Amino acid sequence: MKNRSEAISHFQTFCNEIKNQFGMSVHTLRSDKVKEFLTLSFMHFMFDTGISHQTSCPYTSQQNMVIERKNHHLLEIHKLC
Repeated sequence: MKNRSEAISHFQTFCNEIKNQFGMSVHTLRSDKVKEFLTLSFMHFMFDTGISHQTSCPYTSQQNMVIERKNHHLLEIHKLC
């Protein structure tokens, strides 16, 4: 990803791949208040698709580490498919 503005298209592609490959949909996105996940277009997409966005509390590295581990796990699974 070269620009932060590409985040929504990558996330939409990811959601479509999950739906096509596994017949399931994304229900929750967990992040640490990253600006690209808080844009109006991203929030509209999540609202329209029924995805809940959970953000970690500020200054809680423990929560951020859990989110990072889960993201790395998803990326590894995605590479295997």
